[in-house]
Amino acid sequence: MRHLTLPTLLALTCCGDAEPLLDAGPVVDAGPPPAGERLGLVRLLEQRQDETRWAGFEAVFRDVPDVLPHTLTDEAGDCALYEFAPQSCEPYCEGICTSTNVCEPYPETRSAGPVAITVGAELHTLAPMPPNDSYYGYEESGELFAPGVAITAAAPGAAFDGFTASARGVDDISTALDDGVMTLVPGVDHVVRWTPADGASRVRLTVKSQSSGGHGTPVAALLVCETADAAGQLTVPAAIVDQLPELTAPEICVSVDCPPSELARIGLGYAEVEGGYVLLEAAAAVRFRVRHEP
Repeated sequence: MRHLTLPTLLALTCCGDAEPLLDAGPVVDAGPPPAGERLGLVRLLEQRQDETRWAGFEAVFRDVPDVLPHTLTDEAGDCALYEFAPQSCEPYCEGICTSTNVCEPYPETRSAGPVAITVGAELHTLAPMPPNDSYYGYEESGELFAPGVAITAAAPGAAFDGFTASARGVDDISTALDDGVMTLVPGVDHVVRWTPADGASRVRLTVKSQSSGGHGTPVAALLVCETADAAGQLTVPAAIVDQLPELTAPEICVSVDCPPSELARIGLGYAEVEGGYVLLEAAAAVRFRVRHEP
């Protein structure tokens, strides 16, 4: 499977009109990522859970790769398991304590200037927001794109390089759930099925545990599986299922976070920048709760 950075998986899951900045050029189906590290992300996300829909934009740019709080602990087939183990650093770590007494600084975010996102004939412009040059936007209708629509993201550059990336909108995705709950049975392969819609898009399953500590701490375990949309299914191997902690499918958590899991259909595009690339994602996701009783 493709190895993914955690900010790609966690983005937007928690909780104006102007002229286009750059000529986006033709829209092409994305192939494999360019060489180098992923240094930037522009994401359009449509989400639904039960009868509720919402949608939003996010962008982030850095000069160096992300420092991740989780460690890849196992992988099999299309799936990878990431786990969080608290570490101790002396003196106190002002960044990310990645192992005993190893303190990595937080990668600083950079401005690429205003990001123009064109969806068909509609233009959305995201401006970098202080204090850390973050980019966010929301769409109250819950709909950002139609299936197959041309999407471009372009920025003129500032502290971060300018770029232009192209992708396509994707259709909604559904899978069998029991009253909004996916149940993983110990010792049994779990097969997730959907109706294929696009030969070029990808499908990603993300299963999240409760947070590792109090509110705002990283999730204890993160399961990520990804395959081609055309496959119509993916399998979570029993060996991976059995390593997950208890998941109780709570509707409400007290003192800890219990983020929803999701299945997403994703259109991808890339733009090369110095030292790596920017990833453009257009994702349509269905969110749900997960039950697993070891």
